[in-house]
Amino acid sequence: MRLLPSWRGGSETTLFIDEFFDNAFYQKLPLSYHSSRIFGQVFWTHAYYPHEHLELWRPVINPSDKTTTTASQFQIVPAGADAFNRPFPLQQPRLTTKEEFLVLRAKRRPVVLLQSAPPLSGNLNAGYKGKFTRHLCLVAQCFGINDSATGSSKFSPQLIDRVRRMEFPQILY
Repeated sequence: MRLLPSWRGGSETTLFIDEFFDNAFYQKLPLSYHSSRIFGQVFWTHAYYPHEHLELWRPVINPSDKTTTTASQFQIVPAGADAFNRPFPLQQPRLTTKEEFLVLRAKRRPVVLLQSAPPLSGNLNAGYKGKFTRHLCLVAQCFGINDSATGSSKFSPQLIDRVRRMEFPQILY
């Protein structure tokens, strides 16, 4: 049997990805695995949904008053055509004309570590005066197929089988 996803133009296969790997594929991690950060580890972190119904936290300012540089009241508004293109900056809180305060939904979700941050190399003083953030890494979010409250499946068995056959390149199983 060939492991060939149908999205590449091949014929559909009946081999599921979870049947391709056996239990020897997984390895037991040492007790110090939390500090080692290696490929395949599962962590819990906050996951954002920034592109799902983008909303902005905009200051409430009289549009005719262009001299206002501070704001004390804000409101949530949908991102419109003027998003990231405000008519005037704010000094307090600091916000330039090309910046916005975003309203984001997020939840704690398990993720699989794909790539930890590479070590810093080269001349770090070459024109960059900002602070390096070293806790960033590439992860893949994990989603469940059963509703935790009811225990019932959130998806049809046919869709689950299609995901297991790797028909969708953007979804891992």
